[in-house]
Amino acid sequence: MTHMARISLVVCILVSVILIGGGAFVASAQNLRRIVTFQGIDLTTPLGYATALGVVTASGSSEVHDLSLVNALAIQLPANNINGALNILLSSLCGPITQQIKCVQDIANDTLSMVDGGSHPVCIVPAAYPVPERDTWGMQHIGMPAVRQQWPGSQGKGVQVAILDTGIKVNHSELWPRITGGYNARAWANPSDYQDDNGHGTHMAGIIGADLKAPPLGTSGIIGVAPKATLLAVKVLDRDGAGYLSDFINGLQWVYGYKNGNNGTPLVVSMSVGFPDDSAPLKKAIQKLFNTSGVIMVASAGNRCAQSPDVDEGGGDNCQGPGVVCDPSRTTVKYPAAYQGWVIAVGAEDFYGYIPDYSLAGPQVDVVAPGGSKATGIRILSTTIGPVDSYGWGSGTSQAAAHVAGAVALALELQPGLSLDEVQTVLQTTATSLVDPLGQPYPKNTQGEGLINVDDMVQELLP
Repeated sequence: MTHMARISLVVCILVSVILIGGGAFVASAQNLRRIVTFQGIDLTTPLGYATALGVVTASGSSEVHDLSLVNALAIQLPANNINGALNILLSSLCGPITQQIKCVQDIANDTLSMVDGGSHPVCIVPAAYPVPERDTWGMQHIGMPAVRQQWPGSQGKGVQVAILDTGIKVNHSELWPRITGGYNARAWANPSDYQDDNGHGTHMAGIIGADLKAPPLGTSGIIGVAPKATLLAVKVLDRDGAGYLSDFINGLQWVYGYKNGNNGTPLVVSMSVGFPDDSAPLKKAIQKLFNTSGVIMVASAGNRCAQSPDVDEGGGDNCQGPGVVCDPSRTTVKYPAAYQGWVIAVGAEDFYGYIPDYSLAGPQVDVVAPGGSKATGIRILSTTIGPVDSYGWGSGTSQAAAHVAGAVALALELQPGLSLDEVQTVLQTTATSLVDPLGQPYPKNTQGEGLINVDDMVQELLP
């Protein structure tokens, strides 16, 4: 049934609405978006969806996303009657007259966040062209040259990586042979337009799967961790690297549906997005993907928030100018990385093997990987957008997570049936311990088990 046909069913649904007084809700004038979770009705059915939409319409609100994966609708409240709309939603009754129940289970803020939970628009600094083909320092740190020399067939073949980010430059010669599809999950966007208009998503794609060119073509570019893995571009962030929680959940929903239609192919989900607070709809979406066979999720722990929009966050990919309001006193790992046991959470290391100040720490962090640092002046080189096959420099826990996503693709190529717990275990048991500038080991209860060592991981997983 088409979306319009489902909407037409609204006129056939009786929704009882009871108004209650009071001004219990205080909403931001800048963000009228909410995520409304329903109960007693199933949004995956035409009748359930039409009932939910009828409730939203009766409140004077409009639909932003159908998030049936979590039995919710993302909505936009009416600017002239925010409290009244919220009260109508919470008091709406559904079902037969004799068995009516409240339709709405929960109303969550549709939070706006930046890449890695930062506060600034995101920038990748252009690199001079041409770029000689090489293993970057990040690849050297995690043992990739040894992998390519000893096990040249270990390149991620037969594994897909869904990159939830700003999209991917689909005509970059390092990437286009690997891109097999994608989706624009942002509200009111063309679903088939997942072209990158920022550069950050393309930067992640290069770290994960940039082509391994053979001479004479192998004269420029970089080499990804898993150059034979295929890529899915899931655009959940805008040209500034900002996105709403509902856009992100919509991207996860697309990945869930895609995987259920491609059950035989292992799928890695790479997420360089961070939200400061737990959210019931996000938790439910992550849990559903975790319970899907053949899916392993990797997420950046997040970058420390700046003191003000004009202050750099200590190493992330931030431009100057205004950004999302954030609280610099909050230094905990962002969501979804904070979902222990469901997601592999990744912190960053710099060129000197130290964990930079911007990398958020906590018991949720599983491992660290190369992220670079503005403070040291040595960042990560990868692909980006531009008029030619462009490359650029970036740094942050995003780049670290991309290295791990590529490593997971190699692991699933060797053993496609690995669970998240098994992948996490082999990453941690083969990791290299790091020490701080004073020579003291970093605490494992806040910084994970150390720097991933892909060479040792591959040896551990080989038959």
